[in-house]
Amino acid sequence: MGAVEIAPLPLKDQANMTLDKGRTVKLTTLHDMLGHAGEYASRLMANYYSWKTTGKLSRCESCGLSKARQSPIPNKVITRSKIPGERLFIDISSIKSRNLGGSKFWLLIIDDATDFFLKKKGDLSKTVRELINDLKAKIQKTVKYIRCDNAGENKSLEKDAKCDGLGIQFKWTAPGTPQQNGRVERKFKTLYGRVRAMFKEAGLTE
Repeated sequence: MGAVEIAPLPLKDQANMTLDKGRTVKLTTLHDMLGHAGEYASRLMANYYSWKTTGKLSRCESCGLSKARQSPIPNKVITRSKIPGERLFIDISSIKSRNLGGSKFWLLIIDDATDFFLKKKGDLSKTVRELINDLKAKIQKTVKYIRCDNAGENKSLEKDAKCDGLGIQFKWTAPGTPQQNGRVERKFKTLYGRVRAMFKEAGLTE
């Protein structure tokens, strides 16, 4: 039998609306509180909640250690859509173990910032089609293009999208060239880096 001791985080270490309005906090401390967010995002949050920041964002050891090192990969230029929701970039990543909700696969859908968690890859088609229908019904945004690799779950999505009459054009990347879908690939790298930085900062072992 296992046991877990749960202790509340002191209010002084929480970066949310529980902070006193007008409270002064070091920018480096706020960076840690917000899950190692960038300086721009940290300052925006501070401004929104009327917190006063001091100092500069110094180099974060946890962020530095969490980021992968590799040579830059040239990106194929893709004309950016000026219409919100018109073009989606999708990809799946996975973790070693399932989370507490039973999910193992991470589906990232980029129209700036949208992501979901899946229990199995086969859930991709249903999840993406629900998102597309929600975009159209709730905010009147029509998805016209999807860029992804030709994995089996993406092929199933194309087939289901045709059956639903969604009228979406799929843009397939060449095999072994993740840089052709660089926007979603880079987003995964950024988010994984922030997760690893939070684990490092919390002192958690592998």
